[in-house]
Amino acid sequence: MTRLLRNFRNLNHKSLQEVQTPPWIRTMERMFSYAKVPNADKVSCATFMLRNDANYWWDTMASVHDVTAMTWERFREIFETKYFTAATRKEKKNEFINLKQGSMSVDEYIRKFEELSRYAPQLVGSDTLKVGQFLEGLKPEIYRDVTMDGMVGVTRAARALDVEQNVLRMRFEIEMQR
Repeated sequence: MTRLLRNFRNLNHKSLQEVQTPPWIRTMERMFSYAKVPNADKVSCATFMLRNDANYWWDTMASVHDVTAMTWERFREIFETKYFTAATRKEKKNEFINLKQGSMSVDEYIRKFEELSRYAPQLVGSDTLKVGQFLEGLKPEIYRDVTMDGMVGVTRAARALDVEQNVLRMRFEIEMQR
């Protein structure tokens, strides 16, 4: 095993057991950056981390195609086509479009919003679009208070957190008075 692969493996990332393509790809890219993996070695390092079905898939790919000069970008494209289908991408995009805060805290809603927003880049391509989409999913009482103050961007998200805390505090105080 080469020194690079040994060092890469020692970063202690879990091998790909269940394919969750976007998080796994992002983790690989962070590991490449941290370990300063040269472009020419990225595919080797990533495929070294594959296990189970993904490893069998790669073995088949390598036996049918010349993968020795494959770029990371090409690997990503093939890998995502296999494990992150158009139907799944569409499902995630629709999940983002229909995302509502519901019973989530604002903090949980923000995390879910950020996680799903990558599947609908055209809906968050500008701050105005992103803020609009974010606000649409807030609970009505939080939406009302947040939109009244005229703040924009991340400030609105922070303001939504404040509003939620105030709403919860007021509900608690009302309950305590009963």
